[in-house]
Amino acid sequence: MPKISVFDFSEIPVYPVQIRQFEDESQTDINNELAAWVNRKNETGRLGEDIAKQYLQTKFKLVHKAIKDSYGYDIQADDQYFEVKTSKSNKQDFFITINELKTAYKHKGSYCIFYIELHKTKSEAFGYIIKNPFGSFEITLPELFQSIRRGSVNFDAVVYKVQLGNFLDGIERIDLSNVLRKIKRDKKRSKK
Repeated sequence: MPKISVFDFSEIPVYPVQIRQFEDESQTDINNELAAWVNRKNETGRLGEDIAKQYLQTKFKLVHKAIKDSYGYDIQADDQYFEVKTSKSNKQDFFITINELKTAYKHKGSYCIFYIELHKTKSEAFGYIIKNPFGSFEITLPELFQSIRRGSVNFDAVVYKVQLGNFLDGIERIDLSNVLRKIKRDKKRSKK
């Protein structure tokens, strides 16, 4: 009979999680709030992809969006692959998946992260193209795939939060405000 390892979960630090719930909120209200948040995030991402695509069409001959999310990039422009990360905050951070990192590793010098900042109060957008994230961030694939094993339990990272800090200081800042305004005008016209 195989010996079963027992892992003592009391060794894992527990951090208090605050869940915002008011006495008068029903579970339906909470689900609706979560769905609205996800929709806003998806809408922001799609807007960033549209901005990136229009900008890249001025720089490359053949530009198209990826058909599936599972490709690990959002836009292919000639032989370059762009993963678009869009933020409305000034924190200069984003999440990147293992699949996106695998694709970045596979395409190395042909893979870029197109980081776009949208400013809430103004119709301004700025972009940064981070070429070859593995070279730029000085990370290796084995570092990303290290599993933490405790007994029979594996902990695998599938999403990473990238906090850029002052990393963008050395990268050209692209003013995408005109592209953003054009997209907004086109959307208004299409609604009429």
